[in-house]
Amino acid sequence: MSHALQPLGFSVQLFQRQFETLQKKEVLPDFAHGLKEQLNFTWFSQGDLIFQQGVLATEAYFLYQGCVKLERLAPSGKRLLLELINPVTPLGCCALGGETRHLVSATALTYSQVGFMPVDRFTDWLQTQPQTMLDCLKLMARHTLNLYQRLEQMAYASVREQLLFTLHSMGQRCAPDERGHVVIPLMAQDMAKWVGTSRETVAREFRTLKKQKLLRVGHNRLILLDLPRFEQLVEEFK
Repeated sequence: MSHALQPLGFSVQLFQRQFETLQKKEVLPDFAHGLKEQLNFTWFSQGDLIFQQGVLATEAYFLYQGCVKLERLAPSGKRLLLELINPVTPLGCCALGGETRHLVSATALTYSQVGFMPVDRFTDWLQTQPQTMLDCLKLMARHTLNLYQRLEQMAYASVREQLLFTLHSMGQRCAPDERGHVVIPLMAQDMAKWVGTSRETVAREFRTLKKQKLLRVGHNRLILLDLPRFEQLVEEFK
């Protein structure tokens, strides 16, 4: 895989302007600043593949800016959207656990800055930084819990419930604009993958949300018009 640095300039300004609300709530944990000095960094444009499922996993990755989606291609040929990653989060954790190949594919949803280093060098460095090692373990444990909760949601919630839970959860990660709207850099087909249903079913649910003046669908983005109302609807399902 090539780690060629993407040119800065118009592309950066475009993506930062379009998705700047994704960054406003992100505060780097203390350990991330020390780790940053050890990493090499690459900028990825929207849609760029960071690493691919099945490819040799030789590096540890950390997302510092932007938003990344993790997908897995199932044996049936169906592509599953597993998680959306915000800063600061380790990517490609399977390499840290001894897996030789990536278990998922990672793709940039917005203009994203990713740091990386060889796994063996990262593990050697961690042994000299016990507090950082503990912080990283806590972070990965939190994301494991998120995955368990997502599996539970998929098993018991209806499509409408899953969509409401997901949109509300994503909306909480982002700061609203001056009108109180929240922009999520996903399309209907992404949401279909996320909840494990067809695009037609998602489109039907989106039409209902649009009639309720809760959602607007833009180009490569979903706009939540009333996040507090989403929270009320989620509470009604509990």
